[in-house]
Amino acid sequence: MTVALPLDLERSPSTISAEAECLDRVQAAFEVMACDSLIYRGDQPRRLLLHLGRQVAARPKLLSLHVRRIFLSIQLGDRQELLAALADLCWVLESRGQLLMKRLIQQAGALLSGEQQQLLSRYLECPDPDCLKQLVPQRSVLINGGFSLQL
Repeated sequence: MTVALPLDLERSPSTISAEAECLDRVQAAFEVMACDSLIYRGDQPRRLLLHLGRQVAARPKLLSLHVRRIFLSIQLGDRQELLAALADLCWVLESRGQLLMKRLIQQAGALLSGEQQQLLSRYLECPDPDCLKQLVPQRSVLINGGFSLQL
């Protein structure tokens, strides 16, 4: 005897795929919460980068989130996300943390253009918000008041 499942209990491949996507996002969130290191060694770096952007937007004064986001952007070679993460941290620090910012800019140097490095260095010398706005960080979560859901 065959029992037919009601339509709402049958799951299509697209539903299963969407559920798996959701579970991956949750897993990435748990991984970042459990990680004490600033360097990520898991298997979901792209998802974690999106999650870190959301965390920075929610808690912009938590320095470790900014630094993790910057290091992960460097690790992935994501220039746009790196530029946005650096600009967001500059925005939060204002005139503080110049040694940290110089070190992060130096570590990110291979991924940034000369012009971008100059603008960031100029901001460190004289914190002017217009300097950061010239960088046009599309994925900034603090400067432009929103964040992108692109991966």
